[in-house]
Amino acid sequence: MDFVTGCAPIEAKATEGHHGNRISVLESELTKKKDIEQFWSRVADAGLVAEVLKNIDERIGDDLALGIRLDKQQAYAGRLAFDDGGDVIHLRARIVAHPAKRENALAAVRDFFSRTSSR
Repeated sequence: MDFVTGCAPIEAKATEGHHGNRISVLESELTKKKDIEQFWSRVADAGLVAEVLKNIDERIGDDLALGIRLDKQQAYAGRLAFDDGGDVIHLRARIVAHPAKRENALAAVRDFFSRTSSR
């Protein structure tokens, strides 16, 4: 989590799985603009922006949040990589778009990534 978030504070929560097994959920939130931009710059440096944009329509939910799953084992090894499995790091990024419409959110994400990729 430290590698993925850039050392943002991490909160641990205990929950129970379907079969009664104990599950630990680690959560972290990036709220500072600088931290958010650094995270997305690392995503761009890892060559993942094109992959995000390839199916951006599917990645943005009705709540206008961008959803991405990162490979947990790759992150532990110090690399960012996507994974569609279940044993992943779930990333949810709120998109600021005015007015809050899907088309505006898509445009905002594309604009942000074009600026992030060109740095």
